[in-house]
Amino acid sequence: MTRDPRTPFEIRRARPDEVEVVRGLIVESMGHWNRGAGYLAEAAGLMSLDAGDLARDEAFVLTIGSEIAGFARISVTDRSAEIEEMHVRPIWIGHGLGRALFDHVAQHARQRGAVVLRWSTDRHAMGFYERMGGRVIGVEPSGIAGDDPLTLMELPFPASP
Repeated sequence: MTRDPRTPFEIRRARPDEVEVVRGLIVESMGHWNRGAGYLAEAAGLMSLDAGDLARDEAFVLTIGSEIAGFARISVTDRSAEIEEMHVRPIWIGHGLGRALFDHVAQHARQRGAVVLRWSTDRHAMGFYERMGGRVIGVEPSGIAGDDPLTLMELPFPASP
């Protein structure tokens, strides 16, 4: 299913006062993939996102009207960038909003001088990130008891002419 192209959305910097909505969106997004209550509770407990992160970091929300439908946070150091978090509210998964959010953070990272964008993902989002052009570069533990390892991925940016 694709998003109705007439459904307008905006991507803008996240505000510190939106942290609780964003935290809720993250847990809701993780819950979409048929994870148990124990997993979600542990993941929520490990989440360190706070208002200071939204004020300090390069954090973005995708809004449809007044609804926050997506969230992404990146860090840029030297010539590389990392997606720290990227989530879309489940009702909007499959409507092209994840692609729009990914494209936005990739463009932002490139404008900040990054030559590569890296991230880790679980098996549920692998297909999405492969469609975005990401390539697998390794694995790492997820940090959640009994969870599968996370896949490390990257997207190199072509050199500018």
